[in-house]
Amino acid sequence: MTYSLNGYGSTGQDDDPLVQLRRISAELGTVSRAAQAASRPDARYEGSDPTGTVTVVMDGRQRVQDVRVDMRWDERLRRTELGEALSSAYSQAVIALLDAGSAAYDEAEALAEAEPRDEPRTPARPYDNYVDMDEVRYQTSRQLEQNDMLLRYADDPHAAPRVPSEVEVAGPHEFVLITVRDGRIADLRVMASRLPADSTNGTIAREAMAAFDAAAGYLG
Repeated sequence: MTYSLNGYGSTGQDDDPLVQLRRISAELGTVSRAAQAASRPDARYEGSDPTGTVTVVMDGRQRVQDVRVDMRWDERLRRTELGEALSSAYSQAVIALLDAGSAAYDEAEALAEAEPRDEPRTPARPYDNYVDMDEVRYQTSRQLEQNDMLLRYADDPHAAPRVPSEVEVAGPHEFVLITVRDGRIADLRVMASRLPADSTNGTIAREAMAAFDAAAGYLG
């Protein structure tokens, strides 16, 4: 979807400002519907590492809700491979969320195209066709900003943007480390040297979940 705030994508055949405004409004509605569909707090997107040993589940705000580790993890992975597996599972969950957002946009766009474009018009009064284009540009830019905020924060009224430069958090036993940079998870590591000798799949999953919970406070 592309449009210009200056020229409004005019092709010469639809240079009525009201027609252009309705088109832009419909496009913004499509973006908003797609954003809401993909970023629902109750949505669930999951990803696993290539071996299927580690699985990460996140919601539509990219907040991790669950971490699962196969009970035979030590038969499938070396301890030094756990960090890569966790990072891969997280990345695949993010990809699943983005794919869902793209599919939601395509669906919203298809529905918008199926709706009738022509609206009945009442007889115009002398001032009906006046449009303050500066105000239109301002309102359109504001709506786009709100859509971006919706994608980031969805329905959480208490969410607020945070912009830390960089912070590292860990689970209680400090063998799962997460680096948050500019409000995004930039690195995931599992310190094999700190991993307890008797670690089970539950031990690892709880530690990773605790680290993700700690990171959530710094995500933008």
